[in-house]
Amino acid sequence: MKFPSIQSLVKNALSTLLRFPLPIAASFIGTAVAIYLTRLGYEQKELTEQLGKIVMVCSLALPLLFSINVFAENNVELGQQKKIGLISIAIILLVLYYVSLSGKLEVTEFIRFFVLNIGLHLLVAYAAFIGKEQINAYWQFNKTLFLRFLTSVLYSGVLYLGLVLAMVAVDNLLGIKINEKWYLRLWIFMAGIFNTWFFLAGVPKDISSLEENNEYPKGLKIFTQFVLLPLVTLYLGILYAYSGKILVLWSLPKGWVSYLILGFSILGILSILLIYPIREKEENSWIKVFSRWFYRALFPLIILLGVAIGKRVMEYGITENRYFILILAMWLTSVAIYFLVSKNKNIKLIPITLSVLAFVSCFGPLSAFSVSLRSQVKQLENLLTDTRILVNGKIQKAKEKIDKEKSVQINSIVRYLDKSHGYNALQPWFDKSMEELFKPKEKDGYVNKPTVILSAMGVKEMYEWENEERNNFYASANYQRVVDISGYDYMVVYNGSYTDTVNNISGYKIGTDSITINYKQKNNWFTIQSNNKTLIDFSIQSFLTSVKNYADSINAPDYNAQLPIEKMSFVAQNDSVMVKVVFKNFSCDIDSTDAYIISYGDADLLYKKKR
Repeated sequence: MKFPSIQSLVKNALSTLLRFPLPIAASFIGTAVAIYLTRLGYEQKELTEQLGKIVMVCSLALPLLFSINVFAENNVELGQQKKIGLISIAIILLVLYYVSLSGKLEVTEFIRFFVLNIGLHLLVAYAAFIGKEQINAYWQFNKTLFLRFLTSVLYSGVLYLGLVLAMVAVDNLLGIKINEKWYLRLWIFMAGIFNTWFFLAGVPKDISSLEENNEYPKGLKIFTQFVLLPLVTLYLGILYAYSGKILVLWSLPKGWVSYLILGFSILGILSILLIYPIREKEENSWIKVFSRWFYRALFPLIILLGVAIGKRVMEYGITENRYFILILAMWLTSVAIYFLVSKNKNIKLIPITLSVLAFVSCFGPLSAFSVSLRSQVKQLENLLTDTRILVNGKIQKAKEKIDKEKSVQINSIVRYLDKSHGYNALQPWFDKSMEELFKPKEKDGYVNKPTVILSAMGVKEMYEWENEERNNFYASANYQRVVDISGYDYMVVYNGSYTDTVNNISGYKIGTDSITINYKQKNNWFTIQSNNKTLIDFSIQSFLTSVKNYADSINAPDYNAQLPIEKMSFVAQNDSVMVKVVFKNFSCDIDSTDAYIISYGDADLLYKKKR
């Protein structure tokens, strides 16, 4: 084996730079900015977000500029001017994308970035073959890219681990302290520059010559035939068994089955693409049979997928996830029909159609984000109209108790809008502007926007997990609480964790008396004794009920109801003593009979002996 010389490595690196100057420039800029980001702290959040946007743009620029590069190489008739024109259009699109990013990066921006990245990487697969048939060259080209990618990841990973071990050795053996951030910076450099440059160095240049190349890696066939195809068959068996169960029990499919069907379909299509060039060989006639029956087997699963996602859409409307599942289901149906009916069976249509769907779903009125926003606002409008919160197009506080399931749905949509789109679409429903509505009471104070919106609607804050027969209730006194002890002789700091079987007994010395406080979970019963003689006993069951009712009346969330101290206090007395229990906080379960089972509580007990 002849190892390449340093001179040949440098020469290859320079030739790769001259061939792909713009993609490499994008990788350098993105990597440099990403490394600089590791120096910034949380207090520089605004600068971090702006630089993060540059990294995102560079990440998209790399596959886009690479696609233009290989397209121009294989269409020399374009000329230099048209190539420069294409590059200019690409740069303008990247600038517009940067401008379109919101001031604060929301969830939708990351979803759009992820989908655009997929679309642009799919563009890489066919950009060089736009307007050309060359199906074999197309397959050979993408096979080379795939293997080159795996090789570059392997080289980058091994080199990174080797350098990390060297850094650890320098740190521990030579005592030269290395900042931990350098490990992350090294990884960014290896992934952003070395991996990219190494990958680009192996991209085929003379693509036309690949049409005559009939080489097929034996390992690829073995991997596909004995690993991928058995997995496809296994998933098919599981999905058909699940379909049979649905038919027998006559029940609707679960929503997560959509992901399993899509995963199975993608794995199956990938398997067929990997063995596509050898389908015509006599010894591989089974490939055509498998392909034909695979696409036929998809149709019952597509129906199952449609029912599963349709059920969720009918009940809760469209979100980004459901949008993508829907369009992938339609794409899958079209692909299955095409490969069963068409005689040409052009495999280039798979990445072409998928990339077009990716671009369409990112921008415009038919995008995932526009459709999801309209759907969820409509769902919320229907719920608020049914509960008489939205009357004549305006929000008014709920006057009646809202059904728990509807309350959970309203909460879910309000939080979805806050996380993904903001509340501008709801502005016509409110007399106040959103800026005024969310204005903090104190300068630089934090405003929980979903809480403000739900409070304006008179809807209690809830989560999906709260829509159960048995739920948890936690209450605490407002912060900076002050306990008024006037009229009492002593204050006892009392706290404890309780179980269903063990009583909580605490002992205290009050004056000359030895006091014990015994709490029994059953009926929430307190017994206070002095020198083994019962002074007073009482239940706080009705008190807990009143606390819960008050929390509900002000729409305080069950998971963290912060209440005035007077609402967290309870007085019990008889001829001998007077006791005031002032809870700092308590946590309890509420069963189906509305009985309370306290699991934890902190309280101050004010104590006065009358005689």
